[in-house]
Amino acid sequence: MKEKKNKIIHIAIIVIGAVFVLLSAFHTNIWFDEAYSVSIANHSFAEIWQISSHDVHPILYYWVLHVLNLIFGANLIVYRLFSVLCIILLGVLGYTHIRKDFGEKTGIIFSYLSFFLPAICIYAVELRMYSLAMYLGAVLGIYAYRIVVGNFSKKNWLIFAISSLCLSYTHYYGLMTAGIINLVVFIYILAKKKEDKRYIKSFIIQAIIEVVLYLPWIVPFLYRSISDGSGFWITIKFPDTLMALLNFQFAGDLENPFDKVSLIGLGFATCLYIYLSFLAICAIKKEKMDKMNAGVASILVYIGVIIGAWIISLAVPILYSRYLLVITGLLVFTIAYFLAKEKNVAVIVVALALLTGMAIYNESKLIKENYAENNLDGVNYIKENIQDGDVIIYNRVNMAILNTYFPNNTQYFLNYDHWGIHEAYKAFAPSMKIADDWSFLDGINGRIWIVDSEGDSFVYDNIDRDKVDIIKDKEFIRVDYHDYQYDITLVETK
Repeated sequence: MKEKKNKIIHIAIIVIGAVFVLLSAFHTNIWFDEAYSVSIANHSFAEIWQISSHDVHPILYYWVLHVLNLIFGANLIVYRLFSVLCIILLGVLGYTHIRKDFGEKTGIIFSYLSFFLPAICIYAVELRMYSLAMYLGAVLGIYAYRIVVGNFSKKNWLIFAISSLCLSYTHYYGLMTAGIINLVVFIYILAKKKEDKRYIKSFIIQAIIEVVLYLPWIVPFLYRSISDGSGFWITIKFPDTLMALLNFQFAGDLENPFDKVSLIGLGFATCLYIYLSFLAICAIKKEKMDKMNAGVASILVYIGVIIGAWIISLAVPILYSRYLLVITGLLVFTIAYFLAKEKNVAVIVVALALLTGMAIYNESKLIKENYAENNLDGVNYIKENIQDGDVIIYNRVNMAILNTYFPNNTQYFLNYDHWGIHEAYKAFAPSMKIADDWSFLDGINGRIWIVDSEGDSFVYDNIDRDKVDIIKDKEFIRVDYHDYQYDITLVETK
């Protein structure tokens, strides 16, 4: 009866958690990163491969969106629901895998945190690859553990290899994660399983297959990274970067690393990391590393990825708090693993209550922002007045979101900062073109929509007044979704 009751509670948590993250998913607003996903998904598999090789993310997520595009069309809700589905599957792992491997208590806490960790509930609805990466990372960790504890089977090795390769093709933090986990598995096999030749043989075979299947991607990417690092926009600033890395998972909203929400998250994160470190050290001393401690291994991989990103950042900056989403499944497991062993129920209740409170705060804020009535005011203003053949010009690439709403109107991104993004931004082709100077105006005959943003009226202020007449003077519109600002002016060439 107790086992049946726990299963019912576990399933109820998954259902409630799924509803919780779905609450903010049913909207058609997008911001720039999401617009990139939507636009690149309109291209063929081969074109996605070519374009994404110049982007800062690999191809798998974009290929998945392209499949959805072929079935449902460019449907923003469908794309968003796929992201949520990955989080639901992450939570389900707590029931189907974690519970079986580590007990009901660990499985229940894992499922709970999969939905109510503050960072997860925010990014569960993003049209980006993070939800998929979280799920794949968790699957990889689970099957790596099953292999090292001696559960030898072709199924385990197959899922381990597939999840490792797929994670590497989803995000470059995923590549680091897969590399570290593969290394840990290999070292453990050499230390503990060297007598059983099946393990070494199986590892070498799957490793060779993974490397061979990833080589077609990594070679051109490395060449581009070495020859042209201009696509990397991340800046590292201390203490801001350090604070963001510490509290991102627990604060979620990091627009200002020094605001109250972030500081609360930092306080909780500090206490939690001290607590986990203490338990991990105790576990190492108790077990003397005679066997793999899953909680310790998981957090060490998590830390290892961060250290790896920091080392790479000495040459090319890639250390960024949002990218920690890729390894969030490992953190969720570590917390669940050690909390489940906690004998003081009050500690468990307080920890989960604080995380839930932060998650509810973030979700309520997200719902308010996502469903704000003014979110499409800027788009609708243009939509009500635009005509076939009208051209759109913007100076900030965040306005490439208009490519999604007006795919039949030619658009120009005025790249006056001369970013080296011409190949990567072919994702927005054929609608959007990149102009590095004003010469493109000579080829336009008709109406032009100038859409400046972020308080920067560069296009409006610098367009040659001898070449255009103003038809509708500047209309300023500000919306809640990602705090977008539109300065819209309609002109016509003389």
